[in-house]
Amino acid sequence: MNKDLKKLSSDELSNMYGNAMENSIQRNATEGEFERRKLFWIKFAAIVTVISVVIMGLTAIGSFILDLLSFTNAQTPTVSK
Repeated sequence: MNKDLKKLSSDELSNMYGNAMENSIQRNATEGEFERRKLFWIKFAAIVTVISVVIMGLTAIGSFILDLLSFTNAQTPTVSK
């Protein structure tokens, strides 16, 4: 039954949930499918957040290195005649 629920749209799943009797197998299965879909999006958002933080960290490190290099190049003495 769970494989059939994965193919349903959210509206069809909501109708099935609304028409099911309380504490029935059908209602429990639809609740599980709702929870599975919700957890999928939570996991997706968490992965995107981690990737964004890693990219921001790498950008900050690169910016720091470039600033450090430009500072050291500006501090080198030049010999003038």
